[in-house]
Amino acid sequence: MSWARTPLSFAVLVPLTLACGDPPPPEAAPDRASVPAQLESLTAAAESLYQAGEYGRTRETWTVALNLIQSGRDHAAEARILTSLGLTEWRLGDYKGARARTEEARTILEAHGPRALLPRTYNALGLIAWDQGRLSEAAELWRRTMELAREVGDREYVDKPAMNLGLWYAGIGDLARAWESFDASLTAGRKLGIRPLELRSLVNLAMVANRMGEPRLALAWLDSAAAA
Repeated sequence: MSWARTPLSFAVLVPLTLACGDPPPPEAAPDRASVPAQLESLTAAAESLYQAGEYGRTRETWTVALNLIQSGRDHAAEARILTSLGLTEWRLGDYKGARARTEEARTILEAHGPRALLPRTYNALGLIAWDQGRLSEAAELWRRTMELAREVGDREYVDKPAMNLGLWYAGIGDLARAWESFDASLTAGRKLGIRPLELRSLVNLAMVANRMGEPRLALAWLDSAAAA
């Protein structure tokens, strides 16, 4: 889901969304037998770069990985990389490119599977739609994320989108449902051990409490976030 980079402080009462070395050079004609090992190495490098916030280099690495795959030969790997590229381009602010990449991943997965990868892709589409201002569509994409996650037994994506969906409810003024959503994402963050999800849920609960006219409760949630 979309994790903003706003620091935690008592002044922060705005909604928050969820969340190595140089990449190996591309090869003109890769040895097909070595492709799995190369993809594994590139994936590890790209994920490390992404976590470090090196999004430009992450995009370069995922692009090299995508070029190693023969289109239509490995649907799972192709869709996974396309979704990762989409999320990277979303982080870089290239929303048009991010949407195109992620929609391509969705098309592949809906036609060929595996369906287990669809929740992550739908969640990414929701994040992109949100930042493009397509708020109603983003909410629907997150609902679909949760439905698909239930179908395939992906507990993480049943729970994680609750925080982003809570932003939709807060945006339309349904503070009760926003509160329920953020409370659910807080529980999920603690249960899954995802600290950023826990912290942003606490800050968003503070935001809702403040809008409900409960500033003391808002400060209590922020105190909990600071302590965590």
